[in-house]
Amino acid sequence: MKKEGIMKGHIEVIAAIVRVGGEADEYGKPYDFACAVAGNGRHATIKALVNPDASRMKFGGEHRRAIARELGRLGFTSYDFERVDDDGSTKREVTGIIGPSGELDRLSLN
Repeated sequence: MKKEGIMKGHIEVIAAIVRVGGEADEYGKPYDFACAVAGNGRHATIKALVNPDASRMKFGGEHRRAIARELGRLGFTSYDFERVDDDGSTKREVTGIIGPSGELDRLSLN
């Protein structure tokens, strides 16, 4: 006999936009950088990194850690930054491991 109950489900994030910056804690607030993220299980690939004012700010470690925290909050445990080269090929420039606390645990520059 089948037990009646609440239907179960789960969520898998396959696409997201992450915005980071000193005031970027909610949608509509100013941000320093935004990136498009493609999820694959517990791994996230950052496909695009956009800076609305590249003359004012360079991407740095604090931005990378903020992205890792947001990805960790969504359940990702690793990520990489993917860049399209001039010849059209893709390469992974940075790979990160997100620790159990959601903080960047390990970083490799490729």
